Amino acid sequence: MYQEKNIGTVDIHVSDYQRMIDNRGLPVEKRIEKESHLSVIPVPVEKAAGDELSWLNVLCQETSENVQELINLQKALFELEETNLRNRTELQPLDDAIAKQQVIEKDGAVVQDLRARRQDLITSLITSVT
Repeated sequence: MYQEKNIGTVDIHVSDYQRMIDNRGLPVEKRIEKESHLSVIPVPVEKAAGDELSWLNVLCQETSENVQELINLQKALFELEETNLRNRTELQPLDDAIAKQQVIEKDGAVVQDLRARRQDLITSLITSVT
């Protein structure tokens, strides 16, 4: 694995992730639009045709709801991945800070606070994976 220098601001990274999230949802949103047009089919007067179209309208509605749920799940997944990335990024500087502080004070309050923060990050990462 290679490392690159992080060039740019947090705003740039956030906007990049937001653009990725928005772009992932576009194909699904187009399907929703297409599905919503199908659900506006006028119902004919004949009973047999009306039953078929009623069933088709229900099916289109359920499909649209499923697609919307898929979009929401994808957005939630991206948010979770972004949180995990931030937590992982914070771990290395935190480990460095713990090591520096331990030179000054072996097990002082600052070291304990830093260790508690590190444990919180690790717990968050483990929880999000399971």
